[in-house]
Amino acid sequence: MEVKAGKRNKLTLYIGIAMVAGIIAGFIINKSYAGTENTKIFNAEIQSKHLLEQMKPYENIKDSLVYNNLIAQQTNISNQKKMAEQGLLDTEDETNTLAAIKILSDSLNIINNKLTVQTDTANPAYKQLQQQKELVAAQKNDNIKARDKKLDWFT
Repeated sequence: MEVKAGKRNKLTLYIGIAMVAGIIAGFIINKSYAGTENTKIFNAEIQSKHLLEQMKPYENIKDSLVYNNLIAQQTNISNQKKMAEQGLLDTEDETNTLAAIKILSDSLNIINNKLTVQTDTANPAYKQLQQQKELVAAQKNDNIKARDKKLDWFT
């Protein structure tokens, strides 16, 4: 048998050239057309990370033993509340169950307040950092929307 040398398929070559051209065109468009929005989004991410690092000292727990005890109580009361809510339809006299759910909800609110006391998140400096973080996040979202609007006609 004789093996014939076949014609080379140029379709694969054309697909490869088109892929390379598409990558180059995408890179150029990304840098020139949407570059300012991408830069602003990147800067917003850096600022957000920096603000989170500044917020961490305020979020440190003062007393880990008390904190762990409060977390255990919170979990226990949450489970009791869920069971009471599930058992609400099983009883004919729902007033006792509703009263128990109300008491458990109040207990959860008290424990959540005690948990917040374990950190220094009520500090005005922390509140200001939190507002700055929200502002940066809003600006980042605005830039993402502007970039997506610009690039929408490509899709």
